[in-house]
Amino acid sequence: MRLYVPELKKGDGDFLSYSGTVELSSIRQDIYQPQCVQLHVDVKAAYVQNRVLLKGMWKTEVLVSCHRCLAPVTLQLGEMIYDEFVHLSKGTRSQHPADPEEAMRDGERFAFKGDLLELDDYFTQLFYMSQPLKVICRDACQGLCSVCGVNRNLENCSCEQSRIDPRWSALDHYKDNL
Repeated sequence: MRLYVPELKKGDGDFLSYSGTVELSSIRQDIYQPQCVQLHVDVKAAYVQNRVLLKGMWKTEVLVSCHRCLAPVTLQLGEMIYDEFVHLSKGTRSQHPADPEEAMRDGERFAFKGDLLELDDYFTQLFYMSQPLKVICRDACQGLCSVCGVNRNLENCSCEQSRIDPRWSALDHYKDNL
């Protein structure tokens, strides 16, 4: 998604609406289905004092695997956003460095140069930051059997789950002496 800064400047501080789809084609293809995730974006933007204010929301739906049983899980992601982007234009004295990457490291603000504000990388960051650490298909998911690999949500197995790794067997005599 691109915002044309001269168009925002004509708005004289009023918020202009933008809607569209942002394709994230550079994501890990072994994790997400479909392999090209599409974010549905509905934002409003305004240009105020060498800054572009951006507010709105994004949402998407992806298919991932449960971390316990590997079953497919539909994950709905999205969030409200409110951020500002500092416009580093020629001749403008700013407290931010001239390099946009250095300005981004300076704090929580984003910086850009030129007449186009490219938001694809920004939305890619938001997508990755919204990911849960673990995706579980349901709270009572029993996962896969560590011995035979059967999905214990679908069928029972008779494997002995209390097998002790033989490398730890030397510590067995300490258990009895405690």
